[in-house]
Amino acid sequence: MAKCLRAANDLVRLLDLSDETRESEGRMTFPIAGHVRFDDIAFAYPSRPDVPVLKGVSFEVQPGETVGIVGCVPLLPSSSSSASSSSSRTSFS
Repeated sequence: MAKCLRAANDLVRLLDLSDETRESEGRMTFPIAGHVRFDDIAFAYPSRPDVPVLKGVSFEVQPGETVGIVGCVPLLPSSSSSASSSSSRTSFS
């Protein structure tokens, strides 16, 4: 019975929440002042430490800029080194 009362209370609280949000604007504001600088970044996932995802990446982000790093990996393994390339794209807004 206690679980039912708690669930009902949670439901009432959920229904009372305001549906007026600004999340759809896609704005994320963090308390960061100044610029952020990344120098010679290297990264590999723990499950595949021998496969670098990032290697020697350096960039700066100025206040108000938004940066997205997007990578591309081949879907099929290839023995040809020319077929296994990767790319990245940085966007500023």
